[in-house]
Parts: sequence; C-alpha cells; structure tokens
Amino acid sequence: MSATHSARLEGRRILITGAAAGIGRGTAKLFAAEGALLTLLDCDRKRLAEVARETGGVAADADVTQEVSVARAVEQDATAMRGIDGVVNAAGIEIHGSVLDVGVADWKLVLDVI
Repeated sequence: MSATHSARLEGRRILITGAAAGIGRGTAKLFAAEGALLTLLDCDRKRLAEVARETGGVAADADVTQEVSVARAVEQDATAMRGIDGVVNAAGIEIHGSVLDVGVADWKLVLDVI
C-alpha cells in the first residue's frame, strides 16, 4: 500500500462491524485514511475505543449476536451521521477448543449469525 491515498471515500459514511481487531480494524484504518466517516461496532469496548481514537471514528458498543444491540447502535449512529452509505461486516465469532469439544449450542450460535 502506498503512503499516499486517493481520498476516494471522502465524506462517505461507513459502518464497520468487528472493528476492534483483525480485518475490521484494518478496514477501519484504511477507510479512515481514504476520508471515510466511520461508525465502529464491536463488543470489545477497550480495543474499540483504541481504534476509534486511531481513526477518528465513533465507537458503538454492540454484539452482532444480539439483534437488539445492533439495531440500537445502527439507529443511533445512522442518525448521528445523517445516514449510512456502506456497511462492512467483519465481525466474527471465535470459539476456542477442539472441534470435538464444541457443543451444539456453540455451533448454533455460529450458524445463526451467518
């Protein structure tokens, strides 16, 4: 990636789920560098706050496995930004352990989110 950016997202209002780490965090940094206005969703408040500081985005504590949580965050932040031009869904669910040890409830959680 070059050190200069094109500002091709200048003023675009983008909502990013899973913004506290991994692909979501990387996307937030890239989009901010390209001029996007960001609403950042994640359930990891501490790391989300760091990304918000780094990107100038607005942090919204939301758990994508809870529809009410996401709806509330989207409604509040869409209103604050006066709309949303795009969404990046980078949220994921991480379950630790052997595949043999993962219970049915955990698999249902993952499949219900997809």
